[in-house]
Amino acid sequence: MYCPSCNRFINLDLVEAQDTTELICICSAGLCINCKTLAHPGTSCADNKLEMDENDKTFMLQARDAGWKQCPGCSAMIELVHGCNHITCACDHEFCYRCLAPWGGDQCSSGQCDVWDEDRLIAAGEARVNAEENRLQRDLPAPVRQARLQRAMRELQANEGCLHEWVRRGGHLGNCERCNYFLPVYGMRCVAGCGSTVCYTCASFRIPSRGWR
Repeated sequence: MYCPSCNRFINLDLVEAQDTTELICICSAGLCINCKTLAHPGTSCADNKLEMDENDKTFMLQARDAGWKQCPGCSAMIELVHGCNHITCACDHEFCYRCLAPWGGDQCSSGQCDVWDEDRLIAAGEARVNAEENRLQRDLPAPVRQARLQRAMRELQANEGCLHEWVRRGGHLGNCERCNYFLPVYGMRCVAGCGSTVCYTCASFRIPSRGWR
């Protein structure tokens, strides 16, 4: 079984279960080795399953109302807070957040979904402009800010098919756009079209040669 608390694998063939069905994981979580869930003292495994099923139904209803989606590859629940509709799950499955179709190249394989929803594109563009103002420690004039926003949105749209060319940029650059690591001294900026600013680790090891969101 896998511990529901820390996901550690536990080989039950090595567990003596003559006197009790409860086991303490190395993470200190109490486990039931009969129904392979967290321990439920005073409640039978059958009643525990009924309670968990009811909780699962409630959670799925909440997820549906919130607009969350399940990865078609591993069923993990995913909430898209910001960014485009190209999702890469922790299981490495790539899919479209809107229709759940597999992601193909630089677009949804269904051919029916845009890479960006307009509201998320504007929000992501605003985040880039805000980061620029934080670096400058001043507000940009309205016409300049609007021009910067339009440029940021064009760069974000170009990111999906961008063949990155990372160049080191010195100075305070805010946070890495991929992992949110603070960049107080320098960062890596793509000069090939997408304008992304990321940390050295993401540029060198975490972001593929084409696209990255």
